[in-house]
Amino acid sequence: MEFEIPLPQLEEQKRIVAVLDQAFAALDRARAHAEANLVDANELLRSVQITAAANHKDWITAEISTIIKVRSGDFLPSKAMAASGTIPVFGGNGQTGLHNESNLKGRNILIGRVGAKCGNVRVVDGPIWLTDNAFHVSKLYRDFDLDFLALLLSKADLRTTANQAAQPAISGTTIGVVKVRFPDSIEDQRRHVMRVRSIETKTLELVEAYERKLSELTTLRQSLLQKAFSGELA
Repeated sequence: MEFEIPLPQLEEQKRIVAVLDQAFAALDRARAHAEANLVDANELLRSVQITAAANHKDWITAEISTIIKVRSGDFLPSKAMAASGTIPVFGGNGQTGLHNESNLKGRNILIGRVGAKCGNVRVVDGPIWLTDNAFHVSKLYRDFDLDFLALLLSKADLRTTANQAAQPAISGTTIGVVKVRFPDSIEDQRRHVMRVRSIETKTLELVEAYERKLSELTTLRQSLLQKAFSGELA
């Protein structure tokens, strides 16, 4: 069986190729611009954090071991978890399951101790069960706003202190010597958190806008190709 494929005249083919070349070149430039802006948006928050600490000469510099004490949770085998439980179980990389009992209540800062994401920091509201794969801040040696302290520990990049074993892990000793900078005043800490949250919101909006732009450019390229092969390209 033979199929006949209709083709436009040679001159029309050349015109279509020229139109597509010009359109694709413009799309490539737009994509490169959007991708560069996306990288800039993702870097914005990190650079603001660094600048904020550098610009405040009155901020205190201290080792982590002098401002907080950390303590690991308790061992909980997977078989002891309860699918129908109501208590979240947190390990080294976040929530791992549910349980019927808790070993930590109230508002707490958790730090992943073991695993690929060791050093990750989060604030949780109890009750929860914390496994021995994570730390919680068990004592404050200075006054801190918890949201600011979580932000401070997160930006300290604690994972860089992990051992080089197959299963990375941090310890209270290794993170304890990491130096951080912070304002002494609770009010200043809270103002800093509000500023960062505002920037986070704006950054997320920028990221979403550039991701939409990239998606639209991909759709437009596909649409141009479809029109070219259906004879609809003007």
